Amino acid sequence: MNPLLAEAESILPMVIALRRRIHSQPELGLHLPNTQTLITESLDELGIEYQLGDSLSSVVGIIFGSGPG
Repeated sequence: MNPLLAEAESILPMVIALRRRIHSQPELGLHLPNTQTLITESLDELGIEYQLGDSLSSVVGIIFGSGPG
């Protein structure tokens, strides 16, 4: 099995739980503080660096690899 696919499958239960938590606390519009917090907590657990948006509740994950691109 592809190592990347295996890694993705290993976190699938966490991703499903996160999706369910997000959908259990719906937020409207572009101000999503609860969703942003859930996402950043999950990225912290995975050790993924991220940046927050300035005017929106956006989150951009930054994933580094050993290859180009």
